[in-house]
Amino acid sequence: MKKLIAPVFIFALVMIACGLTAPNTNTIVIVVTATPQTIPTNPMPAQPINPTLPPGPSQTPQPTPAAFTILDIEKALKNDGYVRAPFDDPKYGTGFAWTKDNPYEQVLTWDSGDFRLQVLDVSSTTTRSKHMEEKLQVLDSLFPPEFMTILRQDNEAYNQSVGPSVSGDPAQLFTSNDAWHDIWGQYNVSSKTIGPYPVTFALWFWQMTCPSQYSYCYMTDFPGQEFTGETSFVFYSIEILISPSSSGSTG
Repeated sequence: MKKLIAPVFIFALVMIACGLTAPNTNTIVIVVTATPQTIPTNPMPAQPINPTLPPGPSQTPQPTPAAFTILDIEKALKNDGYVRAPFDDPKYGTGFAWTKDNPYEQVLTWDSGDFRLQVLDVSSTTTRSKHMEEKLQVLDSLFPPEFMTILRQDNEAYNQSVGPSVSGDPAQLFTSNDAWHDIWGQYNVSSKTIGPYPVTFALWFWQMTCPSQYSYCYMTDFPGQEFTGETSFVFYSIEILISPSSSGSTG
């Protein structure tokens, strides 16, 4: 058995590609174990300074200091059974990708004080809201009840306003030049301030291409799903900015 390893889009996105050559055949199969991760970017500001450029940390509005920091968010995730994987992006900073049951439904925390709740878009907005609710429950012990009430109302309202897929022009679009030709786009952005915290609701579109040298590709996270050419996923995310941590992430 011959194993080939191919690099894929980085920033907390770990994908292992193995080409398997069967005896006496020329068919090559590539296996992709994917923990998809959103692109290395901070949340969209409430009012983009320059919508043609991806926003960096310096463009992010600063909230009123909270009674807790990103360390408390990370502690709550850990107590709820999430495990973490670190990332370090030279442009957007360091942080962790937190995973519990589904590797496609992560929580991202940046040392800057930003964090993102992400769920895989599913067949109905009702199921999408249910998956997000499971993550919102982690925040109940930290944020004021009034904030969580409005956040839940806005979560439901957003999901009623958008369909099961992205629409319109992307607010941000990112591409890679590796063999997988990843494309990440942020769509249907709704930014507002709830209490002192900037909050952004959005859909993310991720497309990858099976390298042409392979007969077909498939993801072990989705048994039976094979593809050639392009395949894509849509994610729903809520991004919240709180006070940055003062002493690094928890152990």
